[in-house]
Amino acid sequence: METLYQNIKCPELKGQKLIKDSKLFHWIDVDFVNFGANKPTGKTQKINLEVKELTQDSTFKKMFSNPEKMALSQEQILWFIKNHKDKLRYNGDECAIFFLFKSGDNFFVASVYVYGGDGLHVSVYRLGFDHVWDAVYRHRLVLPQLTNTLTLENLKTLPEILEINGVKYKKICRRMVKNNK
Repeated sequence: METLYQNIKCPELKGQKLIKDSKLFHWIDVDFVNFGANKPTGKTQKINLEVKELTQDSTFKKMFSNPEKMALSQEQILWFIKNHKDKLRYNGDECAIFFLFKSGDNFFVASVYVYGGDGLHVSVYRLGFDHVWDAVYRHRLVLPQLTNTLTLENLKTLPEILEINGVKYKKICRRMVKNNK
């Protein structure tokens, strides 16, 4: 997968809003109810999100290989769609953007796409759905950013001495170097 966007700051949310009740979509798959994919998650912490694009054919299980760490709440998904429409794809259902979420004890994938002049559509799949998604369509995934990219901007916020896994680093001229003292 190729990373397209990083450091998208999603605020703390109540985690009560559900896709099945959203007014953002022109069409919502009835399987959100049929599959039981309609349970709120509760309060979520603020996180950074990233958008990746498929570069090779893949199933959902391969795309979302660590579901416990890669799942969003439905309210985080709705927040992203409302605030980052520019990152959605506009070529119909062949170019979906995928979001992994958990409802109860089960994982699901919400597939959001713009369908012609008809507006936003959302389908839901079980994580185990074994369809192979073709990379030629450049499907996108929105995920919690699992690794932090150290930028000049966030380097300024680090303390003078930082300890990571027992190794001390100190800030020298806008960069971190191993502290041998």
